[in-house]
Amino acid sequence: MWQIYAFLSVVAISIAVLLNKIAVRDRDVSVVTWGLMGVAAFCMLPLIDFSFSIPSNLYPYVFAAGAVYSAAALWASKSYKDSDISLIAPIKNFAPVLVLLLSAIFLGEAVTVQKMIGIFFVFIGAIALENIKKPHHSFKALLLNDGVKWAFLTMVAMSLGHILDKYILFNLDAGMFSVILYWIIFVMLTVYIIFKKKVGLGISTIRKAPYIIFFAGFFEALSFYLQMLALRLVDVSIYVPIRRTYSIVVVILAYYVLNEKNIRNKLFGVILMVIGVIILGL
Repeated sequence: MWQIYAFLSVVAISIAVLLNKIAVRDRDVSVVTWGLMGVAAFCMLPLIDFSFSIPSNLYPYVFAAGAVYSAAALWASKSYKDSDISLIAPIKNFAPVLVLLLSAIFLGEAVTVQKMIGIFFVFIGAIALENIKKPHHSFKALLLNDGVKWAFLTMVAMSLGHILDKYILFNLDAGMFSVILYWIIFVMLTVYIIFKKKVGLGISTIRKAPYIIFFAGFFEALSFYLQMLALRLVDVSIYVPIRRTYSIVVVILAYYVLNEKNIRNKLFGVILMVIGVIILGL
């Protein structure tokens, strides 16, 4: 059953990334992120179980997850605005490498020779995204790309979030955790928007692009809930590689929908990276 949840999560997050990119192209990143996370939070409301209560010992972990996912949401949107999603989505395949290291530290999962081979494929694939025949040029181009910098920050936050997810889901229902988490994110982003004095701009932005923000938030929420269901049934190190296949779908969508360039190199690179991620999860 977890395979079905994982597959549907891949489809949903691919659509969410595409819509997020379209939404932030000529709009303020923070207000768009606030709007779509608000939609996601409201979409989660049907999952509320009013008889449910959170164990007090989980409060710090739930709020910590909300904080890192709030930061990740903002940084992800910044990365989409500053660069092609056909580059950013593949780069995020470094996330399993971070998850592997964090899982080894906090969950006691082993780092084997096989997983080291997987890491090698991830790095080679990243170099191939620009031009594998010129590795130095390709690596330098990645380092100087603003979107890639935001993507790496996103990966750090998401990796910490995945570790917290796994611990919390030992004790909480996936649906209720999704509701609580997205409302924490929405509240935190609301405080941020108020602090930045962008509430008026946020409302205006939502009025001008209601459908794209709504559907971006809806597919974001759907993807995360499916992810929570999968994580209840399978280890983080197994699920994450499957999740990362969304980057292949995003590269293809970016070509056909957004007309992004250099797709052959990016597709070759992302396939190498996904192979590496799969090896990490075997």
